[in-house]
Amino acid sequence: EAGQVAAADDPVRRAAAQAVIREMAEIAEHHLAVAADLCAGRPSALDDVARETLADAGPIPTEGKAAFLPALRARVFLETLKRCEYDIHHPDLWPIPKEG
Repeated sequence: EAGQVAAADDPVRRAAAQAVIREMAEIAEHHLAVAADLCAGRPSALDDVARETLADAGPIPTEGKAAFLPALRARVFLETLKRCEYDIHHPDLWPIPKEG
């Protein structure tokens, strides 16, 4: 709509967006950390039944590990987002950063 200021150009709206993005990113980082622990055989947050089930299943087969590659990409993006102070308009985020 004409006359509206984009969030990228309004410091108050930009700060509000950064706060929300930070909250979401921190939750995502937590979920990725829990998943990494599970993959490494450290199911500390699971109840006893889930822990026993995971122990009975054994390690993740090599063939199945490719299913976890998107999590690595997500982690790279979240690390870059943190480095950019959760500013979704930061130029280092676009195009999506490459690992390295």
